[in-house]
Amino acid sequence: MKADFKGFCMQNYYHAQLQGPRDYQEDRICVLELTLPSAAPDQNGCEQFLHQVIGSLHQSTFALNEDHCGSTCTIALLLPDNRFFIGWLGDSPALLLSPHGCDLLTREHIPGCDPVFQVTADNCEDVQGFQRVRSLHPVGEEEGDPIYQKLAVSRALGDNDFPLIRTPDVMRGNLTPGNMLAIASDGINTIMNYDGHFKSDAGINLDYAGDNPAEYLADRAHLNRPYKKGDNISVITLPFAADRSSILLAAVFDGHGGDRVADFAAQQLRVIVQPLWQKIFFGKTFILPEY
Repeated sequence: MKADFKGFCMQNYYHAQLQGPRDYQEDRICVLELTLPSAAPDQNGCEQFLHQVIGSLHQSTFALNEDHCGSTCTIALLLPDNRFFIGWLGDSPALLLSPHGCDLLTREHIPGCDPVFQVTADNCEDVQGFQRVRSLHPVGEEEGDPIYQKLAVSRALGDNDFPLIRTPDVMRGNLTPGNMLAIASDGINTIMNYDGHFKSDAGINLDYAGDNPAEYLADRAHLNRPYKKGDNISVITLPFAADRSSILLAAVFDGHGGDRVADFAAQQLRVIVQPLWQKIFFGKTFILPEY
């Protein structure tokens, strides 16, 4: 089933999306090139940049003032020397791919978060929704537990349904020859096990990925999902390159209960990225647009 499948191969990156059995596509993806500063971007600057980008996206999406559950956000920054930085909120994973398989680089956000970000049965208007989310996420079962009878649900951009924690995590790494970085929506989880590796029975062999490894992974995720069920699938892959001359920023947004926040976040990313990059690495000041 590839009727609604869209796969693209561009210089130094690949991406693919599959809507699947759902009535609409909740995922949004974006790949941008950034201006290369005269000196190599440093670790602190790159981490600060990702924190500011995700923080600005949350401000703009939260200001929509609508009843919605927000969106995940996973952003990868790949430098010409093949260093990479990843910032994320929620459960859209980042993977390190190699000829031997994959390693999960990110973890789903289910923290024992600050009480101001927690939801309890007493302050949740949607009791059925509370029970549904509680069944999917751990809660404290004993008095004294910091999340006793509270939900520890996933982080999200622009959430107005549950007031979730918005602080992103940022990690870094290096690509080596033969390796690839991938970011995806959680639809790819049909081929992943709980240890963060490909399932042994998923039939994944990256030697057969062909010209577009992102399309290959999305197609395998589609083939491994339950009959007539499953999530949207979006994948971006960024391979090692010895001659990369630009900085790539790739992002995946997976809307919660609709595409409104994910779509708006992808649009806003194009607006705020270059000014923030110029501010941090070129010393230029700017004012973010009013939302």
